[in-house]
Amino acid sequence: MQTSFNKKPRGKSNALQINGTQSSLHNGQLLCSTGIPSLDGVIGGGIPVGTVFLLEEDHNHQYSDVLTRYFLAEAVVSSHEVFIVGNDDESSFTSYLPKPVMPDEDSHTTEANAGDMKIAWRYQNSPQVQTSIGKYTKYGHYYDISKHMDEEMLNNTKIKYVDLRHLYHKESEKPPDLFKDSLKELHKYIVENNFDAVTALQAKKPLNILRVVIHSFLSPSWGCIGENDSDDQNFIRFLVCLRGILRKSLAVCWVTVPTHILSSINVKLLRHYTDMVVKLEAFGKGKTNPLYKDYHGLLKIKKLPVLNCILPYMPDTYDLAFKLRRKRFAVERLHLPPDITESASRQGVEEETGLSVMNVSHSNKKSVDF
Repeated sequence: MQTSFNKKPRGKSNALQINGTQSSLHNGQLLCSTGIPSLDGVIGGGIPVGTVFLLEEDHNHQYSDVLTRYFLAEAVVSSHEVFIVGNDDESSFTSYLPKPVMPDEDSHTTEANAGDMKIAWRYQNSPQVQTSIGKYTKYGHYYDISKHMDEEMLNNTKIKYVDLRHLYHKESEKPPDLFKDSLKELHKYIVENNFDAVTALQAKKPLNILRVVIHSFLSPSWGCIGENDSDDQNFIRFLVCLRGILRKSLAVCWVTVPTHILSSINVKLLRHYTDMVVKLEAFGKGKTNPLYKDYHGLLKIKKLPVLNCILPYMPDTYDLAFKLRRKRFAVERLHLPPDITESASRQGVEEETGLSVMNVSHSNKKSVDF
């Protein structure tokens, strides 16, 4: 009996294959790693090619700068090209990138210290829950922030840096338009280096990804924002044109914004005209909630993209926290500590929070006890 079914040869796929990327099973989109496997897991596997990722900075810019260095370090390891727009020296972005951790050095200490952990007897026989999301992803790498990347790896990466301070010193009668000039530089670089998707596919050359970083967007270095309607229209026009350029390019864009200095209206506009939004809330040095004592801050997902599908990727939970370690930036689910006994838990709450727990006698219980 003849059939029209033809077995597909093993190892061949019609999906686009580019180094440092993978295809999403949710929408078939090509993804790039953020450089943080745990963050990739909660946003659907990575940043889709042709989209804008918005990172709302923490107040001290401490952890947002670390995440930006992870993103740039992933570009170096994956042999991607880099395009940076900022107001600092180029060396401040490239000279302090973390060193990648080799697979044999990346050992998990959880299993080694499992026998030394003291937990309640009721939880000893229960299966262990993996709180770190995306720990065993097949792409993406880990980095050691205590060591700097070798110069040989940096020299092999093509980096284009646009300094906003140089745009101010251009000889012109009119004041510089930073939004327009930076877009022109980006579009020119994409066209000249074959990152336009149509041109790159027709050229039949090895494909690559361009990673665009816009650091501290709408900060005072970009000029006055929010004083009048024309200022709002300038950055909205910038984001619309940026998304239009990226949609037809083999590129991803990483934008960091100090939203704590912007008005609530501008923050809503930023989230509306970008594809993915993640907010960092770092804990201060003061006393915080005892539930957060093992973490350095909260990670809040504000928006996920809807590409080639009806609904966006939905993570298991939105209650996420992060902690920074020497060889790992971990994004974990928030969970309550084990309750050993009623008296011990009440006493612990009173000691750590200073709140008194009111004792209720059995005589006050109603007929239905919840």
